[in-house]
Amino acid sequence: MRGGDFSATAIFPGQNIGTDPAGNGILNGAIYDPATRTTLPSGQIIVTPFPRNIIPPARFDPVALKIQNLIPLPTNANQTANYAQLVPTPNNQQTPTLKIDHVLPDTSRLSFYFNKLTTNQLTANDSLPQPVSTVRVQAIYGTIVRLNHDKSITPTRSRTAELWTSRLGRSLRLGMNWATFNKLHSAAINTSHTKVA
Repeated sequence: MRGGDFSATAIFPGQNIGTDPAGNGILNGAIYDPATRTTLPSGQIIVTPFPRNIIPPARFDPVALKIQNLIPLPTNANQTANYAQLVPTPNNQQTPTLKIDHVLPDTSRLSFYFNKLTTNQLTANDSLPQPVSTVRVQAIYGTIVRLNHDKSITPTRSRTAELWTSRLGRSLRLGMNWATFNKLHSAAINTSHTKVA
């Protein structure tokens, strides 16, 4: 199909699904040649399909060819569902936590808690190379700091003072270093998509 041949029945079944204003058959899956646009006396416009559903390479747009060359080749010989995604999906998460409890001379308790979350992962991985891939590197980070002071006033009553702060953030980075991500522990996924052969 990269050569312009869309004549395979999986792409071009060819059933007649109706007629255009000039009485020509409308074929299922047909690719129409924009150079054949014709205006009828009624003002309606009709277009003729490429013969056998094959686009001549000489008609290819050079910009479209540059974009097509960025798309990987199929991974099997199927006309559709011919691209298996076998790619790493790294997710690196660290969450160190520290907690300190101390009993003061007056029997009150002082407690300190610290937690820091750092996550680096990929958004939905489509396995396509840059710059056509939509995958992004996502960073999620957060910090929690808490200080507590507890003191018993009576056998049935206590007083608690708490000071805390938390922060959560997220960022997306365009592009990625595949060599680095391939070194991370990852799991392979296998799904199918249709691409131009």
